[in-house]
Amino acid sequence: MKKDDIPKNLNGFKQALERIFGAGAPYIEKIIAKSFYAKLGLDFEDLRDTDLVLSVDDAKRRIVHAGEVKIDE
Repeated sequence: MKKDDIPKNLNGFKQALERIFGAGAPYIEKIIAKSFYAKLGLDFEDLRDTDLVLSVDDAKRRIVHAGEVKIDE
């Protein structure tokens, strides 16, 4: 998967992480999510049942709710 394709196919990226890293994938997803939140200036909450896709959805919701950015769905 090309780097530019990841935002368009986040579920595919998550599945690739799971295939490559197996049980380590959730740890890597949290590292990616934490970095993503930091770049957006958001506080990251490390919730046990949250994966990369849910974290990105949460970040989008928080930014839109704050009125900082409009995201087309």
